[in-house]
Amino acid sequence: MQMPEVTSKDLELYSDAAGGVGFGLFCGGAWCAERWPEEWAAAGITKNITLLELFPLVVACELWADVFRNRRVVFWCDNLGVVEVVNRQAARCLAVNSLMRELVLRCLRLNLYMRARHVPGFQNGIADALSRFNFLQFRRLAPEARAEGLPMPAHLWNLVRKESGRCSAYSSGSRYSLWIVGHSYVHWAAERALIRPGGRHLGLGSQGLRVSWWGQRGMRWSQLLLLMERLRSRPRHPDILLIHLGGNDVDSCSGKDLINTVKDDLRVVLDWFPSVLLVWSDIVPRPRCLASRRWTRGLAKLNRQVGKWVMGQGGLQLLHDWVDVSCAGLFHSDGVHLSAVGWDLLLDDFASGCERVLATR
Repeated sequence: MQMPEVTSKDLELYSDAAGGVGFGLFCGGAWCAERWPEEWAAAGITKNITLLELFPLVVACELWADVFRNRRVVFWCDNLGVVEVVNRQAARCLAVNSLMRELVLRCLRLNLYMRARHVPGFQNGIADALSRFNFLQFRRLAPEARAEGLPMPAHLWNLVRKESGRCSAYSSGSRYSLWIVGHSYVHWAAERALIRPGGRHLGLGSQGLRVSWWGQRGMRWSQLLLLMERLRSRPRHPDILLIHLGGNDVDSCSGKDLINTVKDDLRVVLDWFPSVLLVWSDIVPRPRCLASRRWTRGLAKLNRQVGKWVMGQGGLQLLHDWVDVSCAGLFHSDGVHLSAVGWDLLLDDFASGCERVLATR
């Protein structure tokens, strides 16, 4: 698809990353330049150039949030691969996808439309000079720039984990089996996974993970044991069982009764699959249901208590901290299901949760 032309109403952001030095940002005379932490070099993160080029965009959204709000921003970059990642909002590398998620969330909350455009390296001199801390060259190329650069908020370094120097790709090996079970969220997440980099195995194929999707549209909690009993006859049982279910039951009974039912049924599942590691995926609140107290205070209590119980059994809870029911861009117009961006964020949570499990095995 051809990108629209840059207009006078667009803000223009220039960025560059130098692997052995740092990054530079320049926008309308304002600028920021920081060196990469020594810990990143030690962990091999500075070898992941796509991640390094993407990181300054998250910084820009934090620094200039008030300027970017309700605007269109053209991001000029001399790395074609990064331009493609930003415009597709997806990459083959889980670490890059995780950082992309942070960028997308910030854009949604700011009502910011950002698109990336390629600029030849020799035309990106201002950002290049900043990324290499060549301030004499920077002042020569941008005499109108402000005297002082903006400091980067230090907490942003924590967005990149130490293992981000290694990117997962694909592999034909299969050492671990993951079953993802649930209602229409699982059904549509599976459909979305098929067209994303990483595919149905969430980009964890290189770590030997094989994913089976068991999503039933309209599924209620009472159907879980029926499905799991049928799946018991399969020749291979899962090593990891991720359950995203219960959203269709929140209004059907009291929160206390639903919590007790969920725990009772999960005990049965653990008896049937004694070696499985259970993952509870928090029920996502639905904008259409916010008038009900069961969907506000009640849902938060359910997720908290069930998640705590699952972790007490040696399992894992996925919190989905990106969910913001006031952010329309995360949800489908029906107020129940997610948008394409929402499905991507949910899949990222599934992948990162499973990656944490695999790291312990």
